[in-house]
Amino acid sequence: MADTGFWLPGGDEQQNRHVKKSTLHSAWHEKLTNADRLASTILATIYSHSRAAASQSKIGFDCVAVGIVGLSSESTFYVAVNGISLSHLTSNEEIRLSIINVMKEGCLSGVIVPVDCPSQGMHAEMQILHYLSARGFDVPKCSVVMGVSKPCCFQCATILRHSNVAFSLYHTDKVENWDAPTLKWL
Repeated sequence: MADTGFWLPGGDEQQNRHVKKSTLHSAWHEKLTNADRLASTILATIYSHSRAAASQSKIGFDCVAVGIVGLSSESTFYVAVNGISLSHLTSNEEIRLSIINVMKEGCLSGVIVPVDCPSQGMHAEMQILHYLSARGFDVPKCSVVMGVSKPCCFQCATILRHSNVAFSLYHTDKVENWDAPTLKWL
């Protein structure tokens, strides 16, 4: 998504950032997929069951990705989160049931597989591709859809495109903390 059209002539940096975010958010909501909605709901579910109060900026920083492999009535949902381990969260019965209920509401069924982060700078989308590659999946030849709780960064979008993975939106803002996944097919 290009930056053109987001800037207010004569506006200060804060005004322009607000215009850019609101434009991006309205465009993103129009293109949300069920996979994106599932990722966003998982993020909200994680924070609603958290004992610690989370600021909106912390929630905004975190990102959940859901890689759906095998687009059928029984798909596998690989779930990764920036910044926190999912393995202890999915063992929480209340959170697990909340996620299953969200899947049912969206007419999605299948197995949920938590993916733990191999490095601090690896974005959630890349964690899933790294996980699949390490387990022998040839992702470009599989049918994979990536749902993300917010638009992918440009680097992730480039890797997803080269891996033949369907996703909805990306942004072009500079990202400083990004680690590339190890992928056998690239």
